Amino acid sequence: METGALLLRLALLFVVARLAAEVAERLHFPAVLAEIGAGVLLGPSLFGWIEPKEPLSFIGELGAILLLLEVGLHMDLADLGRVGRSAMQVAWIGILVPLAAGFAGMRVLGIATPVALFLAAGITATSVGITARVFADMRALTSTEAQTVLGAAIVDDVLGLLILTVVTRVSSGGRIQFASIAGVTVAGILFVVGATALGAILIPRIFGRFVGRSRIEGTLIGAAVAFGLCMAGLAAAVKLAPIVGAFVAGVALSRTPQRDELRRRLAPVGHLFVPVFFLLIGAETHVRTLASPRVLAVAAVLAAIAVVGKIVSALGVTRGGGDRMLIGIGMIPRGEVGLVFATLGLSSGVLSAPQHATLLAVVLVTTLAAPPWLRRRIDRSRREAFESVEVAEPPDGWLLVTDDEVELRAEPSVGLAHRIALDAALLCAQRRPGPRILNWLSGVPARTATWDAQLSRRFMALLRDGNTRSWRFLEVTGMLQVLLPKLEIALARRAHDPFDLDPASALRWDEVDELKRIVSDQDDPASARWPGVDQEAVLLAALARSAFGPDAAAEARALATYVGFKDDRASLVEFLVAERDLLPAAAARMSMGTEESVLALATHIGDRSRCDALYVLAAAGEEEPTARKRLDELRGLVSSALASPELTSAGMGVLEERRRQVVELLPRTANVAVQHLLEAAPRRYLLGQTPQAIAKHIQMLDPPPTRGEVRIRPEPDPEHGTWTIFVAALDRPGALAAIAGALTRCEIPVLEAAITTWPHGLAADVFRVSAPATTDWDAVRKAATEAFAHHGRNGKPARIPGQLEIDNAASPWHTIVEVRAEDRSGLLYRVAEAFSRADLRIHHANVSTVDGVAVDTFLVTDRDGHKLGHREQGALRLSFEGKLGARWTPARMWRRATPQPEATGKPGKLLTP
Repeated sequence: METGALLLRLALLFVVARLAAEVAERLHFPAVLAEIGAGVLLGPSLFGWIEPKEPLSFIGELGAILLLLEVGLHMDLADLGRVGRSAMQVAWIGILVPLAAGFAGMRVLGIATPVALFLAAGITATSVGITARVFADMRALTSTEAQTVLGAAIVDDVLGLLILTVVTRVSSGGRIQFASIAGVTVAGILFVVGATALGAILIPRIFGRFVGRSRIEGTLIGAAVAFGLCMAGLAAAVKLAPIVGAFVAGVALSRTPQRDELRRRLAPVGHLFVPVFFLLIGAETHVRTLASPRVLAVAAVLAAIAVVGKIVSALGVTRGGGDRMLIGIGMIPRGEVGLVFATLGLSSGVLSAPQHATLLAVVLVTTLAAPPWLRRRIDRSRREAFESVEVAEPPDGWLLVTDDEVELRAEPSVGLAHRIALDAALLCAQRRPGPRILNWLSGVPARTATWDAQLSRRFMALLRDGNTRSWRFLEVTGMLQVLLPKLEIALARRAHDPFDLDPASALRWDEVDELKRIVSDQDDPASARWPGVDQEAVLLAALARSAFGPDAAAEARALATYVGFKDDRASLVEFLVAERDLLPAAAARMSMGTEESVLALATHIGDRSRCDALYVLAAAGEEEPTARKRLDELRGLVSSALASPELTSAGMGVLEERRRQVVELLPRTANVAVQHLLEAAPRRYLLGQTPQAIAKHIQMLDPPPTRGEVRIRPEPDPEHGTWTIFVAALDRPGALAAIAGALTRCEIPVLEAAITTWPHGLAADVFRVSAPATTDWDAVRKAATEAFAHHGRNGKPARIPGQLEIDNAASPWHTIVEVRAEDRSGLLYRVAEAFSRADLRIHHANVSTVDGVAVDTFLVTDRDGHKLGHREQGALRLSFEGKLGARWTPARMWRRATPQPEATGKPGKLLTP
């Protein structure tokens, strides 16, 4: 096969395998069935897009080796030893019964003796890979039943290949050499027993020294895979299936200290290659050959014998060795060894094409039938255990706790599993779990937990005092998926992150750990605030941010509700996650310490307890001393404001005083409309302007200006040689650009400006300008009116040299845009024009010049009143760079702009070339 064709087919296999698994997950049936079914569709039977030949068959074999290597990593020699007797008896019965019954059944159907013997031998060996996959998907690999099945399947493979040697000789008319058979048998037994024993003793030592001296990332997983391939090759050399060697390698590696890291790093590799193995099993099936009624009849009889023969094998389980029916069902799937029989029989001429199809059909039927049956039986066993009668709790409790181990004192009812799992997880922070509790919890039904006060209290204790070992315990036993399924999904996603080089980081909640660190530090100011906050809400918010990310307020609320928080506390968790960056970002801005800014923050936060909770959560992520000092100061200011209800009720104390002062400056004849204007004036405007300026604006706005009308009231300041211009108009897109443009055309430099948009669509602006005493203000007014009437966004855009900073966190309502540039004539006009081109709305602006550098701060939103998203931020940056035309659409801008991360007070993008 050419390289290009091979690569395309391999890509097709990877894609189809993932799609099949996704479909299976949504339909709630085993992924292995979907993968095998997809293989049937892609194989020669239907579409013919892939053929199970070299080199694809080798890649499938590699997938099987990786699967058994991973399965072996989950095994324990002590556990396998406990089920050794049962596994041997199950294996022998599972070989002899199908062989004898299959041969008799085929002879009854009139099939010749050599062919009947070959077909009967083909249904003797259990598929290790398929059974292991189903048990792994059900999180039942550590159960007694799974260990019995896997042990018996390994013995099946050894005996099955021995039988293959014999029946091949008999069917082909050759002589049976007992010395050869004995050699194969001894070699197989010596390999399995010897390699397992030697590997368990030597590999941990060799691996520890080898990996300990390595300095290159990837050495660990490379060495593990190489060892697995080596053992698979040795197994093939002694006439065993390569997957037997891979399983032995996994068992040996499971005793190394790096076992958990190996599991984590091997999983992504297995996700690629293991599904290919199952796809190729499906591709082996030739559906068209099954059209013959004779073939179907023989296949049906042989499949029935295959199923019954393996269920009968469960009689070999010793008393107390687990669910016999479950073990029998687990032995049903035939797979790789059955395919070897079929392929060898066809190539040697023993089997005809219809007989080859018969054996393949039996392999396919048992492979497809067993996983759903096995899954239902596991669920039923768990459900029966869950509904079992209550067991009296021992006087000393369910858990036996020593200095270094946590173990079950007695086996409780499964209904208590959720509480016991959380208690044990907390204890396992400093101890190892015992085998009994691991096995018992692994067998708990995968039924979603019902959260009550006791369960919630245990979970919060775990969150407060647990560590990485605690979460690892819940993950290994499958209880994390039962207790917190969404958290388990997030953890699995983190565990498979290829860029995370720390094997333990997936189980570590960084924000939770940092939060616990600062509150335990008695010298930290945040520690003093901790007793007065809702600690559980803060911890849960930190967990949600660590697990789901900083933009997961909705997920945080759902998690809080799920674990039993009432609506008010769930709302607090949502608020903490959503506004985690509010205080740090606000503290980073010099203007946020002003009275008006503090009142705005205090009003948004609401009360002191929420402020302290937000502060403690924010302090956990603030390590830089200067930034932390600013954060502490801002918390004190906001807390002081919240301590005065008259201020935080929309800032009523200060605002009412300011309104009273303005009313005293207005004429006695002021009408009701003027009072309404004063009531509607924005709080930021009332607190930012003098009572005299407010009174002048109020008078200018009564009656309201007509559309296109611009009212200008200049007042000289002889002491400084400047003018203060009060402007009133109806707000419109580009209003600031129109006024600034008119002043530029009249050669009047703007020194400072304060622009405010009122809720009723009124614009009340104050400009401090440099203008001679002979200025014709009527001409200025006329220029402004003409600019309002004719201003558009059709001029040629130009670059604005300077620095642009976009801050989406420091204000709850607006995006703060700060522009720093060398002061020059017409700068404000060009900046306002850039906002107009980006179709943004300016709600408030402060324009000032410091040492020849213009520092302009704008509070803006989009046209719908929302803070700027990635798209609007990209448009604004393009506009300042002179790359945004007079008319732009979001789609056109999106093609041209690369979205920038929403800023949080960090240095902005330099606009100069």
